[in-house]
Amino acid sequence: MLGVQRIFTWFGNHAASERGTRIPGFNFNVTFDTVLHSIKKAEIQEEAKRLAGGSEDSKKWLPHYQTAKKTVKERLTDEEKEHIEAEVKAWEAGGVPRDIQGG
Repeated sequence: MLGVQRIFTWFGNHAASERGTRIPGFNFNVTFDTVLHSIKKAEIQEEAKRLAGGSEDSKKWLPHYQTAKKTVKERLTDEEKEHIEAEVKAWEAGGVPRDIQGG
């Protein structure tokens, strides 16, 4: 098992082409917030717009994005938190899903 970990660590440290492009599944740390953002992106954006007074202009609501993400995170039910934790473990084990990597 130690050899596999060394290989994975090596790829994590060197997983890029000569032009510096990313290789899917590497160079990306999966956290609770990463999964939260991918699952609740629309809800976070709506909260940020609400905090900005309902403005659709991203220049006005973008400064409120972190506050909105925190607010949405605080509203999560225990079931939603457990689901997100399970997704974090799944992404760590199997990599980030392709549809998430793209955007």
